Amino acid sequence: MPILGSGLMTHRAASGWWLSGGISAANCKAAYAPKGAASLVASYSNLNAPGTNDAAPGTAPTWDATNGWIFNGTNQYLTTGIVPAAGYSMIVRFSNLTSDGYLAGTQQTAAPRFFQLLPRATGNIWIYGDASKSGAGSTSGVIALAGATGYFNGASIVTSIGTWSGTSQSVSIYIANLNNNGSPVGGSCCAVYVKAISIYDFTLNSTQISALTTAMNAL
Repeated sequence: MPILGSGLMTHRAASGWWLSGGISAANCKAAYAPKGAASLVASYSNLNAPGTNDAAPGTAPTWDATNGWIFNGTNQYLTTGIVPAAGYSMIVRFSNLTSDGYLAGTQQTAAPRFFQLLPRATGNIWIYGDASKSGAGSTSGVIALAGATGYFNGASIVTSIGTWSGTSQSVSIYIANLNNNGSPVGGSCCAVYVKAISIYDFTLNSTQISALTTAMNAL
């Protein structure tokens, strides 16, 4: 009982990090913090609005409270139910990246409308709307996509990535794989530890990205 209580207190102490920088709770579609969660099941909870947009296993990752979700890069990924629109933002704290699979994203090719993060040791890739841009790579850090601007560890790395064509999308975001028109992409799972992720329905500014990066690193 004392061990369980200690774990819950640790997780609760992190509450609110997803609103750092003055973000309104109304604009946060989901915030997940598997690092520090009480269990794998508890880690799926959307901390901003439990029961809405909770993560769910396509194939469940392994988990521990120190490392968060541990994806094997073979078949493990999570669904979110969140369908992005123009100007959405996503930020992820990750570590121990050992493959070039998709960290998080969605792809609806008919439009085309893409919303993806691909951290790589040889060069991170941000994909938005109808185009991609790349920057220096890393196997750990905090990577973000805010509208058509890509960030890494709080710094703007690439801008004017692409243009969001069309008016609507129906394909939701997956974590540790890509949702390609409603299905996970075979061979594109990411071998990575995910410690925290949050998704927003507007374009975060540089101040908010910096504040979120600091808060996520403190988890």
